[in-house]
Amino acid sequence: MQLWVDKYAPSSKEDLIGNGDVVRKLTEWLGRWNSVHITKQRKIGFTKENPGAKAALLSGPPGIGKSTTAALLAKKGGFEVLELNASDQRSKKSMGEQLQEATQTNAISMSGSINKNRVVIMDEVDGMGGNEDRGGVQELIKLIKTSSVPIICICNDRQHQKIRSLANHCFDLRLRRPVKTQIAKRAVEIARREGMALEYNAAELLAESCGNDIRQVINCLQMWRQKSTSVSFMDMKKGVEGEINKDEILRMTANDGAKNILDPRQTSLNDRLNGFFIDYNLIPLLIQQNYVNALQSSSQIQGDSKVARLSLAAEAMSDCDLVESALRSEQNWSLLPVQAALTVRVGTHARGSCGFPGFPEWFGKNSTTNKKKRLTSELAMHLNSSVSGGLEAVRLSYVPALRDRLMKPMVEQGADAVDATIAAMDEYGLSRDDLFETLKELQFSNQKDIFAGMDTKTKTAFTRKFNQGVHKSQALGGGEVTKKRKRAVDDAPGGMLGDEDEGQESESESDTDEAAAAAFLSKKKAPAKKKAAPKKPGSAPKKKAAKKR
Repeated sequence: MQLWVDKYAPSSKEDLIGNGDVVRKLTEWLGRWNSVHITKQRKIGFTKENPGAKAALLSGPPGIGKSTTAALLAKKGGFEVLELNASDQRSKKSMGEQLQEATQTNAISMSGSINKNRVVIMDEVDGMGGNEDRGGVQELIKLIKTSSVPIICICNDRQHQKIRSLANHCFDLRLRRPVKTQIAKRAVEIARREGMALEYNAAELLAESCGNDIRQVINCLQMWRQKSTSVSFMDMKKGVEGEINKDEILRMTANDGAKNILDPRQTSLNDRLNGFFIDYNLIPLLIQQNYVNALQSSSQIQGDSKVARLSLAAEAMSDCDLVESALRSEQNWSLLPVQAALTVRVGTHARGSCGFPGFPEWFGKNSTTNKKKRLTSELAMHLNSSVSGGLEAVRLSYVPALRDRLMKPMVEQGADAVDATIAAMDEYGLSRDDLFETLKELQFSNQKDIFAGMDTKTKTAFTRKFNQGVHKSQALGGGEVTKKRKRAVDDAPGGMLGDEDEGQESESESDTDEAAAAAFLSKKKAPAKKKAAPKKPGSAPKKKAAKKR
């Protein structure tokens, strides 16, 4: 017996449900691929989605037809379709061998003629995140850059760390689930063709219970057809409450879980505990960010009772943080249910509605903290030949003193103090970036911004004078050369680089360090050239000796 999912699979663009804008963009991208990347007759301006990329990335929840859409549009565009599954290739080497042949050779049609129009569809690329696939995404990116055919990558988890780096090299297209009205219309049509009388409101209820997963809707209809040829709304409601309701937890997001925890009147204790495990990394941060606002929005709690509940919620949040610290530091994951209970306890005390939880500010604060730790570490490395303090001493004692000693003279005396400032910087092994970026970034918020008092003329004079000389900082670790590279590492998602990038970073750092040290040690002032004697009047210029061949 043929499955209805296969029997009623889309055969044209009109059969695709929802995501019409994505379908249009992908069709246009395939149509102009050869003229952009092969013949170079067209140029595409850069936008956030990057439509001029050699590959496309289709992302979205399962069951919405990503693979079907890609294959259908490619065939309708006259392409030969080669479908591969990234999760079947569990290593960088095996993927490289297979994709190298697929992306660099021409397709051969059934008649034996060469067909240059081929599309490679890589499904489940987010399944390449395991240890066995180490370097697999980097290999895929490498092949995309040299590919002579379009590549369409498909994934479910667009936010995966590896997929983020891949998305930078792809036409980024994100699909969403169709709305229940669109799915209900198709479900009623399929039921009619199979001899079923399906009420429209019953079809909408079925789509909603399946989380707008059209594959599951069609499979449920086929299962129901074995028992009855007529389905009313009441029949569907009984069935939904019974065996065909899709697990609601699977359809919830971290925001949904946080809202349920903060407003316990709407859910049971068991549902709130399950909501914590939707994303136990993010939900505690969402609760910490939003529990105060949720309590303030509560109309049932007033006056001193609200203050008392806020105190209890804050204590529960503090206990939750202590448990999580022990869990992370000791890797004692048996404490995770305890953390879940304490997180739910915060919501029990808050008891307020939260329309849309605010994004945790912790991420921004943590990023700033890591940046300042890196800058302090770099500064300590430059100072290690002159001072003996650790990172804490550098941050609290040396930074304020150095900032006043180096900047105040130039602010008060102008360009006349430039030479003294540069001499002091060379004494401590500081670079220009250390002065104008690191020391400025590390000043405390309650301190006056001394850098704002320096005029442009003095800064220009300092830059000109500093660039004319050779400085101690150029031989102490190559900090100037590698600083841009380190900033790029901090700006990458999670502060991490790919496997190949890490090797390139360490190699470039060692090369620049050696080059800077060699330049500092070998560079000396060249002796002044002797002035040529003045020519006597009437004397003929000497002829240059002919070069020997």
